[in-house]
Formats: sequence, C-alpha cells, structure tokens
Amino acid sequence: MIDPLSASFVDLEQTVARLAANISDQEVDEEQRRQKNDAATLSPAELSWVKREMAIARLYAAFCNGSLAAVVRHPVSGALFRLIGIDWKGAAFWRDTIVGGIVRAQTGEEIALHEGRRLLGRRIRCLAECANATPITAGQSNLPGVVRSRDAGGSHARA
Repeated sequence: MIDPLSASFVDLEQTVARLAANISDQEVDEEQRRQKNDAATLSPAELSWVKREMAIARLYAAFCNGSLAAVVRHPVSGALFRLIGIDWKGAAFWRDTIVGGIVRAQTGEEIALHEGRRLLGRRIRCLAECANATPITAGQSNLPGVVRSRDAGGSHARA
C-alpha cells in the first residue's frame, strides 16, 4: 500500500516536474557546453527531457549533501523516517527511486528497509530553495518533528 500524502509534503514525481519547469533554457545551454554537447540545437522534446534529467540530478545531489530531505512514513505507526545522504549514496536504484517516487533497493542497502514506500519531500516553493538550502549537520533536520535516529542508535531518521 502506498502511503497517503500529507498537505505539507509533496511526492517526488511532482517535485521533479516542478524543478524541471524552473530550469531555464540558458541553464540547459550552459550544461550542454559544460558537457561539450553544444553542437546540435535541441528540439522542444529534447529540451524538456534534458531539463527533467537535470532536475533529477539536482535532487539526487541535494539528497546526498543533506540540503534537501526526503522522508518515508511507516505504514503501521505513521512515524516519519528521514533518508540521509549515506542512504542515497549507497542506493543502486537512486534514479528509479526519484523518478518513480517509490523506494527501490537491493537487499543489504540502508534504504532497503523502506522498499516499496512512497518518498515524500517538504513542499519546495522554487528551485532556489533546493539549490541554496543550508546543509544539515549531525543531529539536525530541516523537517520539524523529524529527527535522525542514527543519532539515537537507529539507522534512519524518525519522528
């Protein structure tokens, strides 16, 4: 069963779409030049695809460095568990998880405890909040009511 959404959270599919919409054509051009792919002009469909891929990469980077937090809700207790950077860095299916919004993992990965659960993110008002968020230091969370249970001896964050 997929967890229902709370009003203060948004699923990752919506987050990817919102971030992609906020990426300018100029940012795409700069990224293409950086990757030395500026030889061809992009069609509207290709431009849309590149923006989506850039949004996925930015979300992954923000999750890994702690500037953006994703949580999963325990289906029985309703407790929120915050995924931290090490969970994302060790996830083989991080891209599938971001694109689909449902945790996908291999056996033995930290994130595997939450296999099949919907990932939620705090509602993002604009890309700048994601890009300019202050990294989380040990013991802190940028989600009220959600703490890191690693600090309390667990493996994930818990409300």
